Amino acid sequence: MKQLIFTIDPEQESGRLAAPTSEQLAHHADKWFLDIREFRAWEDARLFGDAPPTPLHTRIHRYQLSALMTDGEMLLLGMALNRDLDCLSNGLTQHSIEAAQRCLRLTFLDWHGDIPKERRQALFDAIFPDTQSVA
Repeated sequence: MKQLIFTIDPEQESGRLAAPTSEQLAHHADKWFLDIREFRAWEDARLFGDAPPTPLHTRIHRYQLSALMTDGEMLLLGMALNRDLDCLSNGLTQHSIEAAQRCLRLTFLDWHGDIPKERRQALFDAIFPDTQSVA
């Protein structure tokens, strides 16, 4: 998986904000969603396989999630710079990009975030009500 790269120049010589076109954003959004699908396939194979993930796989996972979230924010910034563009030329919406961003953030928190012991216990109790405690 390659990292999505395009730049947004926050200030042109005219002092106005510059933004990629809807067509450029659509191209990058298509690539971003493809990268997410490739990442999820890698994640399934490396993290949910028969063998537990290695420390290297965990570090790669954290890096890839961070890169994908950054790319998603870049797309949303590009849309905002286009006067809060709601829909790209390929039909992708701001809502679909924001939803994918939320899924990536939740995955990051699940795997790499700190969750307070009380919250972990409450979730565990809700999911497994007949069990005593989290290990």
